[in-house]
Amino acid sequence: MNEIAETTGLDRAAVTRYLETLRTLEIVSYETPVLEKPVAKKRLYKLKDNYFNFWFRYIIQIRT
Repeated sequence: MNEIAETTGLDRAAVTRYLETLRTLEIVSYETPVLEKPVAKKRLYKLKDNYFNFWFRYIIQIRT
C-alpha cells in the first residue's frame, strides 16, 4: 500500500478507497504471501480483469 501511495503521489487513505472500489468492480484482486498471517496487512495486488491485464502488459509498452 505504501509503495502504491508513493508511486502515485496520493495519500494512503485515497489509495485504500480506490483499491477497494477496484476490488468491488472485480478489476483488481489481492493475495496474501504464503508465510504471512491470514490477517496480515501485507498484500500483493494484481489485475484480475483480462482486458486491463492485456492493456497494461502490451498496449502501454507499445506507446512508451
